Amino acid sequence: MSKRDLIQGGVILFIVILVWSMLRFFVFTPIKINDAYMQPFLMKDERILAFKLTKVKRFDVVAFSDPNNSKKSYVKRVIGLPGDEVHFMDDVLYINGNVVEETYLEDHKQGLVDGEPFTPDFNLEQLFNVSEVPKGKFFVLGDNRKENKDLNNASLVEKKQIIGEAKFAFWPFKFFGPITNSVEDSSAEIDLTDS
Repeated sequence: MSKRDLIQGGVILFIVILVWSMLRFFVFTPIKINDAYMQPFLMKDERILAFKLTKVKRFDVVAFSDPNNSKKSYVKRVIGLPGDEVHFMDDVLYINGNVVEETYLEDHKQGLVDGEPFTPDFNLEQLFNVSEVPKGKFFVLGDNRKENKDLNNASLVEKKQIIGEAKFAFWPFKFFGPITNSVEDSSAEIDLTDS
């Protein structure tokens, strides 16, 4: 191998590393699912890519950092946008006083046999001592509510904590491919790139 070949190989390697680093920093972040809050939509220990250049809409699945530990992240579904009043009663979601269907939970609810609700009754006042989702925050909740009756899967997340939207699974290989969100609600969206 000549010196020229070595230099060309080094330049190509440098360009590949540079492009990968820029994509990783500006476009997406790999995330490991550390809990069972989103099962079976996303499984514990599954690895996904969260895309940063996105607008967050109601029912999107987002990754966000733990405010107390920057190395830890969570993945949950956006239920409430800034200014929304959110409450559950008799297993029905109400946003700003209107019934909102959670069609992504239909399969989960069909498996209920004990007469208990899938989602316990609550409102934001009971959970966070606020009447509506504060400005600059999102109300997120995991899909696996039957296993988390104490609602420790509910959070108010600051916009700056959101890493990105869950868009692609890459490990284990049986899950490889795009993550399809079965719900589309474009009634409101918040651009993550806005300051």
